[in-house]
Amino acid sequence: MVLIVAVVLVPGSTQAADLAVLPGLMAGSGPSPAFGVVIGHAPSVAGFEIEYLGTAGRKTVNRSVAGGIFGNLVVQPVMVGRIQPFAILGFGMWGETFENGGTGEMSAKDIGGGIKVWLGEHLRLRLDYRLFLLGNAVDGSRLPSTTRPQRISAGLHVAF
Repeated sequence: MVLIVAVVLVPGSTQAADLAVLPGLMAGSGPSPAFGVVIGHAPSVAGFEIEYLGTAGRKTVNRSVAGGIFGNLVVQPVMVGRIQPFAILGFGMWGETFENGGTGEMSAKDIGGGIKVWLGEHLRLRLDYRLFLLGNAVDGSRLPSTTRPQRISAGLHVAF
């Protein structure tokens, strides 16, 4: 929180990167609290992000805890007032664990988008939707709870 306040109060400069923390909900084996941490760079219409995501909660035989890491291309073509829509397309690795085992690592793609609402020079509210398209398990013995998990989240996006 101190970092966010410090970055917001620092005079404008060339921004080298941005960071977002995205709490939300993931639909997989059931609705679960989820989070994402994103770092990237989008100096113009196109950019990139690296995201770590995960779900929280208790594992059972039928309810999983899932997570992954993704590299994404970000396209954010226009600003409409203080709102900037964006689209995301990427790939990465996904894994899901249950009380009695897991899927192991799986290749995955993600597609999504959302909006960034400008709150200040360095601070934005970010609303984000993501659809994950899971591939085949690399080393797992169990199928995932769904091959199309989804996440909706809202969080803070800080440029620095």
